[in-house]
Amino acid sequence: SEGVGDHCAISAGDVWVSPSGNDDENLGTSEEQAFLTVERAIEMIAPEDDSQITIHLTEGTFSPSITGENFPIIMIPNVNLDGEEEDRSIIDAEGTDRVINIVDCYNNIISNLSITGGFLSNGSLWGGGGGIHILGSNPTLTHLTISGNTIDGVYAVGGGIYLLNSHPHMTDLTIIDNYAAAGAGIHYQESDGFLSNSTISNNKANISYAGEGGGIHFSGSKPIVTNVVISNNEAEWAAGGIKLSGSSPTLINVAVVNNTAINNGGGMVFYFSDAILRNVTVANNNSNGVSEVTGTGAVFSNSIIWNNSLNPSDINISGSYNYIAGNSDNENEYPFNANDYALSDGSPCIN
Repeated sequence: SEGVGDHCAISAGDVWVSPSGNDDENLGTSEEQAFLTVERAIEMIAPEDDSQITIHLTEGTFSPSITGENFPIIMIPNVNLDGEEEDRSIIDAEGTDRVINIVDCYNNIISNLSITGGFLSNGSLWGGGGGIHILGSNPTLTHLTISGNTIDGVYAVGGGIYLLNSHPHMTDLTIIDNYAAAGAGIHYQESDGFLSNSTISNNKANISYAGEGGGIHFSGSKPIVTNVVISNNEAEWAAGGIKLSGSSPTLINVAVVNNTAINNGGGMVFYFSDAILRNVTVANNNSNGVSEVTGTGAVFSNSIIWNNSLNPSDINISGSYNYIAGNSDNENEYPFNANDYALSDGSPCIN
């Protein structure tokens, strides 16, 4: 009988991978003929710009111990990875390496998966990303849970996702329990793109006296961020929620709440950054809710800075219809719903 090696590379149609599949005997062209590993599926396809291929991951865990998967998974252009659901299709590197590399790629969609177990030691500013490393690429990431990934070292960045010179479209992400020196959830390096409808929570910038940006670290970047909750993140030094360094992002409908930092800026730290912030809530963070280190021109509108353990009274904030505790005559009033941080009726932040 013919084996896979007797066939030409797959250049059209979809491919399947399953924990019950077989890399040596199956053709990969149906769920019944699924490959065992994503690595094998990528080896056996030849997608083109006008003929993209989706690799479907069935229910199950794809890991070194269960399927023999090797990591990192190295993406190529014109290929999509699509699971069944985030809690049903799981890619787990089991601490052997980073989970996914996306370098100089285009026409990629990664969706409906959990990405976990990534680990890198001696990480660097230019080689970050315990979960996903994105360099010079513009993927779409949607409906993903990115959790339990770590990049180690004083200069290690991007525990969950690392971006360099990239322009991704990221939506409906849950980024939790990731670790790095900076940008434990996401690290943007000279990148932009879009991030929306996502939760970034319980990540930790874990280097003593250096950890910054427990949730997100923007460095030389200007993405658009909408409808995102950044909560319960930690930094061993500054910026439990967000650190902005030489960046000019736009944040709309963003909640930065319940984050902590040992030194400064439990919510946000601005460093030589100009940002536009509309309908942003910075609340219940320790230390300064918003801290300006130097050279900042943050423009807030329809926003709340409230109930942080230290509230700003003289930071360089411009804009209108804001509620800033320490600057307001009614700072003891409750300006939003305690359950979901939506503005309450009669809030001073409604224009």
